[in-house]
Amino acid sequence: MRTIRQYRQRAAQRSRAAARRAVLHPQSHLLVELRHLRYFVAAAEEEHFGRGAKRANVVQPALTRAVHELERELGVQLFDRLARGVRLTETGRVFLNEARAILTQVSQAADRARQAARGQVGTLAIGFVEGLNFHPAFLDAIARFRTDYPGIELSFSPGSSALQWRRLGKGKVQLAIVQSVPRDPALQHEVVFEDPLLLALPPGSAALDRSKVSVTLLHGIPFVWFRREASPEFYDSVADAFAVAGVRPNVVQTVSSHVACGSAVAAGVGASLVPASMASLLPPGVGLRPIVDFGARAIAHALWRADDSSPAVAALLKLLRAAAARRVATPREA
Repeated sequence: MRTIRQYRQRAAQRSRAAARRAVLHPQSHLLVELRHLRYFVAAAEEEHFGRGAKRANVVQPALTRAVHELERELGVQLFDRLARGVRLTETGRVFLNEARAILTQVSQAADRARQAARGQVGTLAIGFVEGLNFHPAFLDAIARFRTDYPGIELSFSPGSSALQWRRLGKGKVQLAIVQSVPRDPALQHEVVFEDPLLLALPPGSAALDRSKVSVTLLHGIPFVWFRREASPEFYDSVADAFAVAGVRPNVVQTVSSHVACGSAVAAGVGASLVPASMASLLPPGVGLRPIVDFGARAIAHALWRADDSSPAVAALLKLLRAAAARRVATPREA
């Protein structure tokens, strides 16, 4: 036969289970508001409805009514009413722990939301054309962003300009650094930095004996370059500059990035053009020479969705502008 103690233990277990179900199972369609939980916690910790009401900054009848509503909604008794105050039932003690946890989570969520609104927490997905990410202004802006916004996690996705357009459209990146921009009113853009293009020559090239070269050197020699669909605007600007100079390079291999151009040049496939900011990043043996009569430049645009109000995007744009301005103010040799 069960003892009285066993009956009491069993009843306490049922009470605890009922309290947990009441809090943890939203499918029960409970009409419990946060004020119910706040008033309940205040009364429970003070063990008095009057002192609890004062602490919660409400009149006692309002707190008493809220506690009654809470008990009725849960279908359990949370307090034993005493002559001089109240005392939590076993069910009430279980519910108190759960209510405190809920209020803590709500407070933390509110803090995170405020921080996100200020651009202090969250994530920022950045796309870029490989090679542009080596530009000192980009590196400077990213370093400062990490320092100023340590709560924001950055992710990076390299790819062609055209690929970054698609990623922006699908929400896979929030800001991209590209060489070409689409005619799309859903996207906004601005120039953030630019570089002269240098001639990259393979090891052993006779042109390495010269300190500077003419663009006419490229006429007919093996040339490594991009496919137009990867970055139409940049491709066309270079093609136009070649046309003005009357030069028709012999494209023997197409690649996906400036980094790949440098690798192909180092392997002796042909010559190419690379941004000056990549000079120290190319494989050994690649020779770089300024071109004295070539108008095309490597222009980098920041691209983002017009409807994106993210503070993180705005913050990074501001840092990119500042980094580019500092570089203009203190120019360096390529």
